[in-house]
Order: sequence, then C-alpha cells, then structure tokens
Amino acid sequence: AGKAAFEKLKKGSDWQWDREAMIKELTDVKSRGLSLAGYDIGVINQFEGDLTAAEDNLDIFSVDTKVKGGAYSLFQTKLWMGKDAESRKIYRDNQEAVEASADYIPDLIEYIDFLSVQDEELFGFLPDDPAAEIKDLNEHYTQFGKELQALSNDGREVINGIHSFLKERMIRGFYTLAENTYLLRNELGDFYQNQKQYPRAIDQYKQVLAIEPWDISAKYKLGQVYQRNGNWAKAQQLYQEVYNEDPVYGNVTSFYNQLAREHADHLTFTGTAFADSSILSTEALITYLENFSGSVSFMLTYQSSYNLFPTDPAELYAPTSSYQKLSAGFPIKINSVQVTPSGGFYLFSDLVDQQSRIDFTADPYPLTLGKAFGLYPLFKVSTAFAAGPLYISGGYEYTWMEDTLRTGRNPISYQEGTGTMQADFGFIKKPVIQNTFASVSGYAKFFSDAVSSYGIFTELNNAFAILDKPSVQLGITGSFSWEDSKGTSPDYWVPVGSLKGGGALSASIAVDNTRERAVSDDIRFYGGYYSDDTGSGAEFSLSNTFSYSNRDFNGYLQLSGSVKGQFDYWSFTVELGTDAGLPGLLSL
Repeated sequence: AGKAAFEKLKKGSDWQWDREAMIKELTDVKSRGLSLAGYDIGVINQFEGDLTAAEDNLDIFSVDTKVKGGAYSLFQTKLWMGKDAESRKIYRDNQEAVEASADYIPDLIEYIDFLSVQDEELFGFLPDDPAAEIKDLNEHYTQFGKELQALSNDGREVINGIHSFLKERMIRGFYTLAENTYLLRNELGDFYQNQKQYPRAIDQYKQVLAIEPWDISAKYKLGQVYQRNGNWAKAQQLYQEVYNEDPVYGNVTSFYNQLAREHADHLTFTGTAFADSSILSTEALITYLENFSGSVSFMLTYQSSYNLFPTDPAELYAPTSSYQKLSAGFPIKINSVQVTPSGGFYLFSDLVDQQSRIDFTADPYPLTLGKAFGLYPLFKVSTAFAAGPLYISGGYEYTWMEDTLRTGRNPISYQEGTGTMQADFGFIKKPVIQNTFASVSGYAKFFSDAVSSYGIFTELNNAFAILDKPSVQLGITGSFSWEDSKGTSPDYWVPVGSLKGGGALSASIAVDNTRERAVSDDIRFYGGYYSDDTGSGAEFSLSNTFSYSNRDFNGYLQLSGSVKGQFDYWSFTVELGTDAGLPGLLSL
C-alpha cells in the first residue's frame, strides 16, 4: 500500500533516487568527522543486503553511542551475518540503546541463546544403555539437521524480502526528505554558484527540479551554471524551456540568443580562380558545421575543381579533367584538446572527348566507373592543443595527388604527417616582444610510387598599432623554409633542394570596427630569395584582402599575384570567401 501511494505521489515529477550522488555526498561529509553520515551509509548498505560494507560503516557504533540507532543497526547487521557472539556483546554493552529501538530484542536474544546451547549441556547425563540412546539421538539429530537446513533456506528468503522491503521504504523516506529540503537545496545551489563551485551547484539545482520540475527559477539558474561551466547545449535547452513558460523571465531571451550566435551551425563557401604558367583552374569549397554539443560537432565538406591544361599553340588551353571531393568528420573537443577524424572520397571525371582522348589503360584504384570515372578513398585525422601561450597541432592524412587524377596518368596516393607549434610572446610585457609570435611547422609525404618529400617552415611575426581611429596596424614578418624529396615523378611536381628566405610587410586598415560590424582592408608585400633544382633568384608576391563582417556573417575578397626568377614562373589568384552563422534566435 505504501509503495502504491508513493508511485502516485511522485507521478508527474522526475525524481529518482540517485544512489551514487548520495553516497558521494555522505562519504564527503563522513571524511570531515560526522558520525551520522557514516550511519546513513551503513544503513543504506544494510537495507541493500551488503552486510560487509554495512559492518565497516557501522563498526564505530560499538563504542560511539551518540548517534541514536547506531548500536541497534550494528547489532542487527552482526545478527544477520550470523556473528552471534559479537551481536550479543553489542547487546550487553548497549542494552538500553538497543532495546529502545526494538522492544522484541530481549525475546530474540533469549532465542539466540537457546540455539547456542553447547553439546556438553545437551548431553549432561546418560541412560543405562548409552549406545542405544546415542543412536536414537543421532537419528533425531539428522532429521533436525534437514529441518534446520530447510528453515535456514526459508530464513534467507525472509531476510532477502526484509532487505527489499526496507530498501523500498528507505527510498520513500528519501523522497520525503527531498520534498522537505528542496527549497534549502535551491539556496545551497545559489551559494555554490557564487563560490564558482559549478558541479556542486548543478547537483543541487537538479535535485530541486527532480522534486519540482516546474520551478522556473531553479531552471533558469541551472542554465546559467551550465553556461558558465561550458555546457552551452544544456544551457540552451534550459533557456528554451524557461522561454516557453515565460519569455520575459530574467534575461533568458538575450542569454539564449547569445549562445545561439556563438555556437550556431556554420556554412562556409570559398570560390577560387587560379592561373599560372602551366594551368588554369577553378575551385569551389563548401563546408557545413553543426554543433551537437560543447564536445561533439559534425562537419560535411564538398569540393569541386575544374582544370584546364595547355595542349598546343592552336588551342592554348583545353579541359582535361575535373574532380569532386566529399568528406565528413566529427570534431571532438575535450577541454583544450580537439581531435577531428574524417573520411571521404575523390570522384574523378575525364572531360576529354572520347574519340580524341588519350587511351587510358590504367584502371583507377580501387573502383572504376567505366573509362571516364574513378572513385578514390581518403582519410584524415587532425588534433590541436592550446596551453597558455603555446598552440600545437598535428595530423595524419591518406589522400591522392590531384595532379595525377587526369587522363593518361596513373593515380598516385600518398600518406602525409604534419605538425605545427606556435608560441605567442604576449605574456612578456615588454615593448616589441609582447607583440611577437613565432611558429615552426613541418610535413613528410610518402607516395605510393616510392617517392617521398619533406619540409620545414619557420616564421617570426611582429604586429603593432600606429593609429586608433581608423585602426591601422603594421606587421613585419621574417620566414625561412627548406624542402626536399627523395625521387621524382614525371606525373607531378615535388620540391627538390628548395630553400627560401625572405620577409614581408603588411598593413591592415579597419575603416569601420564596431561591435556589430567590421570593415577592413589588408595589403601584404613579400620579397625573398629562392634556390631549387630549377635555378635560383628573387621572388615577389603582392596580395590585397578586403573583408566585411557582422554578428552572423563574414566575407572577404582577395587578389594576389607572384613572380620568381626572370618571370619564368608567375601566378595570379582571385578568391572569394564567406562564412555565415545559422543561429535559430528567440524573439520577444
């Protein structure tokens, strides 16, 4: 009846006994010397049937009589464990306290004493024919043993039933306790939040809402704690619930919209047109990022490339190939470490007319879709870690040389490992140095045709402001790189003995830089010296980037060009990029 009434009572609430949380809380209090907490843990163990743990937690009450019921619970535990001598000693030493908890104890002790009669007391005298009497006694004793075993089995079932009954009654008691203390826990949550002990504050507010799911104040404050503790997805969920009940409660609409903008899904687009002395190409890249929580996201990337290569003087450029690249990844962030595994494929298309194209005898690996298509798998995992002024990143990738995804060439795959370390010296509060950062990066590639290449890059950068309105910054950069390869291939380019060193000057002018909007223009000039297997000489590049951004949108247009040597190599690039947040906002 009590159980049925309890189920009706808590219908409509989310309350469940959180044993782990309660044991953790009681253990913490017990470690501070409060005997009552140890008693509570011991009784929980006892009612659950874990008598060994109950004995450990209640043993202190063999000498400590300050906690009412302590001696009785220890006596009961010893009794259930079959430790009759120890239970009787606890009774003798604490008879008044034990009997105060249960008035049937004296009768129980008398029964225990009766069961503990020693053999010499039983056989205090012998009849004239002791052998016959002993035989008769043995027969009765054997029968009594069988009955005693059956009684013991029944007793164990009864004890298990008692444990089950006591545990259910105890849980009902905890619910009553939670009902009577949830307002106190609300205040305790406020205290922990003010002390920046967010996990404890979360635990208190959750217990309040378990009893009173419609407590809008606790729901709002729990959302604030989750937001401050970095769990923005949970905070948004709670703010949404508060908003549904009262859109003008506190600052809930503003808090929700702030998080929605900061952690909105993103759609990024980059379009590039590139030309140099050997190729014309266009490329489009689209990335969609969806944040599931503060720890896990989903990223989908699509890339399309259209390439034109020189053929003969009469037809300077002709379309020869294109490819599509599709990949999906799951960025995972744990504290300051982010790991992003991803996988996908290249889909190559031959654009040459079937009658005039070169015979392509090599079957693309691993799957050929006719003679004009090929499917090529790729895999990548990257990681990044930030610790104070240091930023470290690295990755591994299995992919394909895009230059070889063309008619008449064997598709070449390669494995690449990369690493980068960047140090920001802003923590050194000294002129010039505090505006400086340095980076070192490197790579190693291993191709499927036994060619390998590797390189290392270093850069030192210093930026400083010279005007506030409009905001003008100047930057000075020094760089050095070395790249080399083991082996070469006629189907693609790899660096051989390449050394580069130089410096760059840059200027950034922000003509409008407010909280809601920013408009800026950046110009950068680089000059340096190169040396590789094709020769040596000077190289120069010039780029200009115009950018615009507001709260939910970023966009830029970049024009850049470069030359090296006696203009034997030149390149020109036009790039357009946008990044749009897709927040779902609440309105009043």
